[in-house]
Amino acid sequence: MIAKLLNKYLLTLVFMLSSVAGILAQDTQTAISNAIKAGNSKEIAKYFDKRVEVKIEMTSNNYGADQAEVIVRDFLNKFTTRNFTIVHKGTSDGNAQFFIGSMSTNMGNYRVYIYIKNNMGQNLIQEIRFERE
Repeated sequence: MIAKLLNKYLLTLVFMLSSVAGILAQDTQTAISNAIKAGNSKEIAKYFDKRVEVKIEMTSNNYGADQAEVIVRDFLNKFTTRNFTIVHKGTSDGNAQFFIGSMSTNMGNYRVYIYIKNNMGQNLIQEIRFERE
């Protein structure tokens, strides 16, 4: 009887924790989306892991978080008009999430791919890509 009761409470606790993790992932995605829309590289960089894979058009490299922020800032500063909409999102193995968005600018449209992994309770960007549509 006590074992059944403990299992019930444990199952409830696991469900609640997974729900909280899902809400935090959505908040992270919303914050990053709003930062892209605003061209705010500092806000995006708050979610960078220590090393981030950054791909802009045909150039790709793995940077430390500070250098990645400079690369993203230089790219976003090229545009005077930006809009960003998430078109697809999902999860993958290892407690990771991704989302794909469409960024329209005064100089063309870009598909934006962002891969996020939970590292010690924080959702951190592992990879960000801007590819011309």
